[in-house]
Amino acid sequence: MAVEARTLRPGGETVITRLADVLVVQVIRSWITRDPAAQTGWVGALRDPQIGRAIALIHRDPTRVGTLSALATEVGMSRSVAAARFTQLVGEPAMHYAEGLAPLLLPHSGTAPPWCASCVLLRPVVQCASG
Repeated sequence: MAVEARTLRPGGETVITRLADVLVVQVIRSWITRDPAAQTGWVGALRDPQIGRAIALIHRDPTRVGTLSALATEVGMSRSVAAARFTQLVGEPAMHYAEGLAPLLLPHSGTAPPWCASCVLLRPVVQCASG
């Protein structure tokens, strides 16, 4: 990365950007694996395929989710199972989580900001609104 930054070659900016993306993802992966605090809350819940997808959907647009039933349907779960598992893994009910997140994301016109960790980590699985 340093060599790319020192020399002006065609495509150098793109290479630096992509390498920085990979570096950030690797740092986040390492943190999630090693830090016990990252095993709980919404970050830890990203490991669950269905709840992780629900979190990504909420992060994309917390106002679009609407109801727990709609969210559960989108991730292929019953309402009661989704409610119980989301609360167990995240530490708060899904709609409460979405309501708390909305003010943080709405200034971004309903799209997830570039720092949205769930979008960075789930990009191969779920097409993120920001990328």
